[in-house]
Amino acid sequence: MAELNECREERDRVVRELEAENTELKVKVSKLRAELDAVMHELEGITDLKLGLELEIAAYRRLLEGEETRFV
Repeated sequence: MAELNECREERDRVVRELEAENTELKVKVSKLRAELDAVMHELEGITDLKLGLELEIAAYRRLLEGEETRFV
């Protein structure tokens, strides 16, 4: 009977440890998701900025090409 009680206590201890580890992992996952969301938001902003700059460069390029043909 004592051996059975020891096994139950060991099982309960292991279950508590695993539940604590599971909680820690859930917190880490939550933090990583928040970090990923922040990075994705930043990437979206950078991509929008890049697109805007590319459009501006294309507009200036057309203006320059127009000036080059005007002087030729």
